[in-house]
Amino acid sequence: MAKKEENHELHQLSEPNHKAQEIDTASKSLTDALEVSFVILKIIMVILVIAFLASGFKTVNPDEKAIVLRFGKIRGAGEARVLDSEHSPYWIIPYPIDEMVKIPSERTYDLTIDSFWYYLSDNEKMLENPPAVNPDKPLHPIRDGYCLTRSEKREDSDAKGNDYNLVHTEWVIQYKIDNPELFFTNVQIPEKKISDISQDVFQEALEPIMRNLLEDVVVTTMVKFTIDEAITSKSRIPTQVKNQLNIKLDAIDSGVEVKNVLLKKAEVPIQVKKAFDLSFEASQIRDTLITNAKLEKTNKLNEAAGPIAEDLYKALKSYEALNKALNDDAASEEELESLKEKLEVLENELEVLWAPEQLKGNAKELLSDAEIYKTTVVSNAEASVNTLKKLLPEYRKNPDIVVSRHYYEMLKKIYKNADEIIALNNKPGASGSETWILLNRDTSLKPKNKENSNQN
Repeated sequence: MAKKEENHELHQLSEPNHKAQEIDTASKSLTDALEVSFVILKIIMVILVIAFLASGFKTVNPDEKAIVLRFGKIRGAGEARVLDSEHSPYWIIPYPIDEMVKIPSERTYDLTIDSFWYYLSDNEKMLENPPAVNPDKPLHPIRDGYCLTRSEKREDSDAKGNDYNLVHTEWVIQYKIDNPELFFTNVQIPEKKISDISQDVFQEALEPIMRNLLEDVVVTTMVKFTIDEAITSKSRIPTQVKNQLNIKLDAIDSGVEVKNVLLKKAEVPIQVKKAFDLSFEASQIRDTLITNAKLEKTNKLNEAAGPIAEDLYKALKSYEALNKALNDDAASEEELESLKEKLEVLENELEVLWAPEQLKGNAKELLSDAEIYKTTVVSNAEASVNTLKKLLPEYRKNPDIVVSRHYYEMLKKIYKNADEIIALNNKPGASGSETWILLNRDTSLKPKNKENSNQN
């Protein structure tokens, strides 16, 4: 019994020590676990920090431009506000401090505008070959689209009372984002997270703007052209529409540029197409005749006087008009002086144009013939003057003899081919008349027949 009690007392003394020892072991295990967990947590935090910082590296593709937003405002100054692919990648402070918006600056968007074409339902538009318009069906002015054009060309764009024609057109435009900063600042983009913005979102934001602006430009441009020009134009009208459209886009600082405008279709209303075709054919014939007439005019003028014929013709017409105005009795002295000055200037111009080195063609030949004729007349006149000067001393001595001699010499020249010469000379102032008969006694002459002798 004593031994059992002793063992019991020893057990009671050793039990607290054992429990303390177990507590120390658990505490140490917990401490070790916490230390390991803390190390792992630090590693995870470091990894998260590295991942967070690494997420700030952004790349820009060659067909893109990017802008960085810091708390919603564009970061940077000058050219640094727009980033390109040349210096990619870039590092920015990760979201939510900084955000990068990538804008497809090299992508070209296509937009078809059928607002001015015949009405088609959504199902018909999806067909590859939409149904043809029924020519017997009247035009619906509210549902069907159309443009107004002039019926004929008017030199005065402000002229009133001009008739207009209808034309159905379909357009295709190609545009791109030329200035990403202006585009992002001034074009309203649907409210989405920046990272969710895609190219389709940009196109969705731009399409209503481009559609409205193009419709406005087409209406104001087409009305300046004739129906014939609208049907046949391939580049002139689209080019003007493109220029006007870019002007409007620049005015609102859209950052968008129209690269190309195509007039895909242009037709007169199907209800009047036959009549229009006949009218168009007649206008083509008219234009051909006018062109041929102008060509013939040019050829005639070139044949007449060469390249300066047109200027010479205009100068001569002006000269004629000025001379007519000078002879107008209603003109005042100031007007006459002004006309004389203009006439003097015009005469100098004509003198230059009439120069032999300027003239070509028939005019040059006529001028040359006129110069030759002038030289001949002057030479003959000078010769006559010299002859008369030589005869003058003799005439002063015996005027009757000189006159008679030259008179008969002239008769000989006139009748040099006559077989016989009979001259009757009545002296004025004499009481009677004197008859002189000169007979040619040349034996080589053939004798006259009896009948002619009797007649003589």
